[in-house]
Amino acid sequence: MSYPRYYLLSLQGTDSVNRQQSPARFQPTRATAPGAPFIADLNNRRILKITPAGVISTVAGNGVDRFSGDAPLDYPAAVAVDGSGNLFIAEGCEGDYAPGGCRIRKVTPDGVISTVAGTGVLGFSGDGGPATSAQLANSGSEGPTGVAVDGFGNLFIADWYNGRVRKVTFQQFGGDLQFDRTSVVAGSSFSAYVSGSNLTPQTFFDVRFTSPAGNDSAVVLNWQRGLAASHGVAPGTALGRWTINGVRAHEIESDHTGSFFPVSATITVSP
Repeated sequence: MSYPRYYLLSLQGTDSVNRQQSPARFQPTRATAPGAPFIADLNNRRILKITPAGVISTVAGNGVDRFSGDAPLDYPAAVAVDGSGNLFIAEGCEGDYAPGGCRIRKVTPDGVISTVAGTGVLGFSGDGGPATSAQLANSGSEGPTGVAVDGFGNLFIADWYNGRVRKVTFQQFGGDLQFDRTSVVAGSSFSAYVSGSNLTPQTFFDVRFTSPAGNDSAVVLNWQRGLAASHGVAPGTALGRWTINGVRAHEIESDHTGSFFPVSATITVSP
């Protein structure tokens, strides 16, 4: 089986010029990627996109340093893009000014930015736990210096000052969904149980289902959190067979960018 190639580039501008002006100036680099390459413009605190026609635009960051919510980027040192078009940005920090950057940021194709690894606090911790609770830079460092994504969706971080390459495994459901019964009376409830790898009591699950009327691909976001939960069936719910045909797992409540894993779990609603 072949997997798509992923591309990584890291670029620092030659000075603090406004790169929106023409001509834009950078240190020379060479890279190719499907569609358009992306550039980590460190000193201008932006991630840039260059089209094959040479048009340059900002896709993340606003030129303001220091981490603040999900808008500015604090010294973006490197960027990688996955097969779904998500950007992963290695965000530096300003040494002893942390908490600041020292995070890995994700930008979805529709422009939603979030933190997927790091706390912004200098140090080393977090192996074996949630990536957003891990420290990525040692005291007095300038944060992670590189990032890459493989064909399985794993994220690799060059944690230079800690002398390590860190790996972040995102939720890949690959499991099963079962109900505690095959039928349920409208107005009562049933329980759902999820099994699979890399799942925790904090994992969120989205589901895709087919209704008794045959409506396909309806989706409920954050349908369940954790490996077991009780679900109420409201009075007046359509009677007949309901089938969940896909499950998507994610650790960040608002991140619904992953793929659905096919399952088949059916329950019949009776009067």
